[in-house]
Amino acid sequence: MNNFRQWLVDNFLKFTNQDWADFLMRVTMIILWTILGYILVKLLAWYFSRRLNRGFKVKDDKHAKTITKLVSNISYFLLVIFLFIVIMSELGVDIATIIAGAGIVGLAVGFGAQELIKDLISGFFIIAERIFSVGERIEYDGFVGYVQQIGLRTTIIENWKNESLIVNNSDIRAVKNLARKNSVGVVRFKVAYGTDLSLFGDQFTDFLNQVSTKYETMIGVPSVTGVVDTLDGGLTIQITFQALNSQFVGVERGLNKDIYQYLLDNKISLPGVIIDIE
Repeated sequence: MNNFRQWLVDNFLKFTNQDWADFLMRVTMIILWTILGYILVKLLAWYFSRRLNRGFKVKDDKHAKTITKLVSNISYFLLVIFLFIVIMSELGVDIATIIAGAGIVGLAVGFGAQELIKDLISGFFIIAERIFSVGERIEYDGFVGYVQQIGLRTTIIENWKNESLIVNNSDIRAVKNLARKNSVGVVRFKVAYGTDLSLFGDQFTDFLNQVSTKYETMIGVPSVTGVVDTLDGGLTIQITFQALNSQFVGVERGLNKDIYQYLLDNKISLPGVIIDIE
């Protein structure tokens, strides 16, 4: 490397004096180190991404993506430190003195950066223990959304309104992971008092079997729980079903429409309609 520096100086001397040749050599070396560091970071990210995608099963691809992102973040962080040291060295600053001073300053800063350290450690365990991964749907403190990023210090969650919640990793103590299993959907509807409940027996089950084929994200056939409430002006009947992860909302809306049509077709009274009971 010293021979390369000398070669640069010798070539720059053809066009300028010693001082300018030395300055141009240092600038050139800084640019070269920056380019090499950037290429190295990209190669590391590509290598880890390829290895992790091979090592994890398909169901764990989100975890692999999370680790890859973390490796990229750490690599960029180390690149910045490396470039700082290189630039200082090229400018003639004594690196040993800086490192020694940084140790003392680091000790003092460490006492004031305890929260940062806690965030870093918490983020590591979130990823290592697979509490959640990038792309998974979670609920934290009543906020439901998809994990967009797990950084060295914070986690970013985005909901369906495109609202982003940024949480320090150390603050995440209780979280619901909604992405590991199939979702359960619930549909409740009311009918008037006095309604013949036999209409929600085998006939209703056959109806549910038929409409279930309309929904690609539904798993199996909905099941009738039965009457779950007799207050608020009518009888509340509940059905449940399973759907692919986080795909239950659209199915619930569709089933509500289908059930309403079933009630109309079978002339089943809705709440608010008086039925004479003999």
